[in-house]
Amino acid sequence: MPTAPTETSPLSSLADIRDLSTVDVVSAFVNPALGPVDKASGIAQILVTGVSTWIANSLNRDLYANAWSEQRHGNGMMAMKTKRWPIISVQSVQIQSTPGNILRTIASTQITFDTWFIYLLNERYPPGVQNIVLNYTAGFNTPGQVQLNETIDGADDLPADFRLACLRLVQLCNKDRGRLGDTGTGIGPEHVSYMLDAMDKRSVDVLKNLREVVPYQ
Repeated sequence: MPTAPTETSPLSSLADIRDLSTVDVVSAFVNPALGPVDKASGIAQILVTGVSTWIANSLNRDLYANAWSEQRHGNGMMAMKTKRWPIISVQSVQIQSTPGNILRTIASTQITFDTWFIYLLNERYPPGVQNIVLNYTAGFNTPGQVQLNETIDGADDLPADFRLACLRLVQLCNKDRGRLGDTGTGIGPEHVSYMLDAMDKRSVDVLKNLREVVPYQ
C-alpha cells in the first residue's frame, strides 16, 4: 500500500507517489530546458513534486490511488460522498447507530458505490457525530506511482488534463527562477511586465472544474 513519503532532504532526487508528471517528461516540455545539474541536484524533482502537491492542495483532495479510511458524521441519507475519487472498491462501512454503541460493520451485500458515492441499500447513514467509518480504495495511478512501481490494481491512469496542468505550472515555476522579486524588465515602450499570479489562467480554468468544494464532516 503506497503512502506519501516524508521528505528527509530539501533536494531529493526520488520520485514521489503524488507526482503528476516525471522529471523526464517535464525536462522535454519546459523552456528554458532543465539541464543535467538540475536533475542531479534534485531541483527538477523538487519542481515536479512541489507543483504536484500544490495542485492537490488547490483541489482539496488527494489524487493518487490508495486505501483510505474516513471517519464522518452520519447524514441521515442512503448515500455518502467520499473525500477522494474515483472510487475503485469499498472494503467496509462501519456505523455507530447511537452514542456509546460499538461500531457495526455493514454486510458487503448491502453496499454499492459509484465514482463518488458509497450507498447503503436497505438503511440510511444514521445522523450523528463522527459515527461513520468508510474504508475504501480510490484515486488515480499517478506517473509517480508508475515510476515507483506502486500502482493500485483497478485504478485508472491520471487523466491528461491533470498532467498538462502540472507541466504548465512547472514551466511557470522554472521561468520564474531567474526573476524572483522582479515585476518586469525594460524601460518605457520596451517595458515587459511579468505575470505575477500563482497560476496561469489556462491552468486555473482546467483545475477549477476538478476542485472539490463540498464540505466534509
